[in-house]
Amino acid sequence: MFTRALQKLQSRKKWLIWPSAIVATFFAAIYGSAHFYPAAIVYGASMTPGLVPQERIIGERYFDAPQRHQIFVIDQNQVKHDKVTHVNGPYIKRLVGVPGDKLVFRLDDGELLSINGEAVKTIPAPEYDAFELASTLKETKGAKFTGFARHLSVSGVSYTVYQAALDTLTGPGKNLFKKQAFNYPFLNEKTSDGKYASVIIPDGMYFALSDNRPVGIDSRHFGLVPESALKYKLNSETQK
Repeated sequence: MFTRALQKLQSRKKWLIWPSAIVATFFAAIYGSAHFYPAAIVYGASMTPGLVPQERIIGERYFDAPQRHQIFVIDQNQVKHDKVTHVNGPYIKRLVGVPGDKLVFRLDDGELLSINGEAVKTIPAPEYDAFELASTLKETKGAKFTGFARHLSVSGVSYTVYQAALDTLTGPGKNLFKKQAFNYPFLNEKTSDGKYASVIIPDGMYFALSDNRPVGIDSRHFGLVPESALKYKLNSETQK
């Protein structure tokens, strides 16, 4: 399973360390009595650096159509793929594709390259520390690579993400580790050349992506998200 291949992340910042090999960010519980503004605690690091583990965040019900780049709480029971093991709780992800969009991804590292023909641009974000993702599996133990923070911009929207630097991949079994860590079942079904994947979003569906690209489980793995699975959006203070 893909999730078993994602192992312990060795970070230079305490808030980037988490105990589980399953690193998809999710809500442990939606608590409190508020109906329109539920509060929650974030677990996992797939939405760092914007959202960090143990952070308390506020969601809100939405009444207009979900917009590209908004962050949503997603019911994990409504997204399925036979090659993906899901977390025990809802996901929290950023919508990068809305109905009618065409997304292009690079399969080598799962990076989003363009939205509707417009290139996704990134520049270094040195104010955030890098991290290392290392394998603890027997056949690839010691293999690792580094992830760096970068400011992303597309269509006038910007936010910060983590991306893998594949030229930093080192250690025994590094090629096998790369296949384990950068395996995207849904994208693999959308490629014609084994290098790039194109996804066209149909009506009523969305493409959800992690801000921490190397470690998050998202639509690249489990596929498109139906609108019925979008439970809450994060309020404006936590969208950036």
